[in-house]
Amino acid sequence: MEEYYNLSTLSSDNQESGGDYTPLNKDEVQEDVYEIPEPPSQSEDPAEDADLIEAPSEDDPEKIQGASEEEIFIVEPPPPSFTLPWKLCVIIFVLINIGVVGFLVYHVISIGREANVQSYRVSLLQHKMENLVKNLMGVGNVRRKETWLESDPSWAVLASGTPHVIDSVTFDAGKALDGDVTTHWNPVAHERYSNDYYIVLDLKSIHDLSKIALTNFGDTTHDVTEFTLQASLTSSPYEWRDVIAVSDVKAGTNRSQVFEEFSVTSRFFKFTVTATQQGWQPWLREIRIFGAETAGEGGCQAGYKSLDDGCYRFSLNQLSFEDSRKVCWEDGGHLAIVKNPTTHTSIVNYIKTTTNSSYWIGLQLKLFGARVPVNRRGMFFWEDGTLLTGWEGWHEGEPSSIVSGGREDCVEMANFMDYEWNDKPCNYNLSYICQVDMV
Repeated sequence: MEEYYNLSTLSSDNQESGGDYTPLNKDEVQEDVYEIPEPPSQSEDPAEDADLIEAPSEDDPEKIQGASEEEIFIVEPPPPSFTLPWKLCVIIFVLINIGVVGFLVYHVISIGREANVQSYRVSLLQHKMENLVKNLMGVGNVRRKETWLESDPSWAVLASGTPHVIDSVTFDAGKALDGDVTTHWNPVAHERYSNDYYIVLDLKSIHDLSKIALTNFGDTTHDVTEFTLQASLTSSPYEWRDVIAVSDVKAGTNRSQVFEEFSVTSRFFKFTVTATQQGWQPWLREIRIFGAETAGEGGCQAGYKSLDDGCYRFSLNQLSFEDSRKVCWEDGGHLAIVKNPTTHTSIVNYIKTTTNSSYWIGLQLKLFGARVPVNRRGMFFWEDGTLLTGWEGWHEGEPSSIVSGGREDCVEMANFMDYEWNDKPCNYNLSYICQVDMV
């Protein structure tokens, strides 16, 4: 049975002594009504209530200036913020800046390389458009009838000696190319029998020549008695090859003398006087050339060999990789790009019938522009900016200098490796192969 107690009957004595309490049963509790007394109301006089609030002392730490009398808040200071040591901050700042600079440098180099590739592609497109115009006009791929070319003083781009001057008239090399037999070339002599007087001619385009004619001054002292003619397809540098050597020029006459029995295709020519009648400087009235502007074989420009789907020129001189590249660019092309075994075989077979030199091709190691595998310094790219993929013509064990610390960044077709590819330092002087599009 549950017991209930009448709280009103509890006295302080009973509470202290732990005395008996009057138990009530449940029914009695339900019948009684208990009222909870209301708390005493505040006085209408604030002064009376103020007495009930103890004024805080000045030493009270909880007293806050300007706080309301009704509410006092204790404001605790915020916990101290975490700060890094200044040295560590400096290190982090430096590392961030190094990373930003490295990122910018990498992208500047990448952008520069991409700009070079785009420049090459624009140049190549321009070259193709020029060839297209030539084809439409019938120029460059139709052999013209040979004739005596109209001389032009501007053909003389370089000459030895200092031209003689009389009454403000300069007797320079152009006087031998002006079509006027009343003028003449007269370089000042340095010493007798020097035999090194020459004129370099630029015909402005590639020509087929088969004759040359000289008109001497007509005396027995300065007339030319011997000369040589050389030719070059490029000008930087010149690649002179012998065309003809003449030793039976008649002196004492001012009649034109014709010399033939040669055939040459080129743009640049070097005429050299190797002897005069008495060893003094030459007096030469006129040089004339017989030939015609023409194109090369198989749709290639003059001086280039048609092999498979391209036109190739095999140099006679030897240059560094960078200088070889510049020469090919001046021709409107690039170092040879050999992307398939058929073209490679055709080039090798032609080389073996002409020379036994090693040749630069247009393949070079680049440090940027591709994702470089571990333990490699870079990737090989062709001159047109494409990555070396697919077929490769490396000799066994090559490339041998692609790992860290290597110095062989350019590629040759090596004669001592049966013209398979070999990586080589770019500053070596080798023959080179230029490639241009068909006209």
